[in-house]
Amino acid sequence: MLDDDHLAWFVIDAVAELDLEPFYHLLRADGHGAAAHDPQMMVTLFAYAYAVASAHHGGSSAAAERTSPSG
Repeated sequence: MLDDDHLAWFVIDAVAELDLEPFYHLLRADGHGAAAHDPQMMVTLFAYAYAVASAHHGGSSAAAERTSPSG
């Protein structure tokens, strides 16, 4: 079980606040062509992976400095 303050819980809560209707609108009502995985779950997974990778690479400001022309 994850600790109550784990990043995953924050990401799950944050994605729950997003309007993902454009993703769900693309799914057919009869089930044909349905997503292999729930769009909310996929956005949550992507956001969590991005957050972990950003933290691993020194955070966004450090990464921006390394990739900027003057950095």
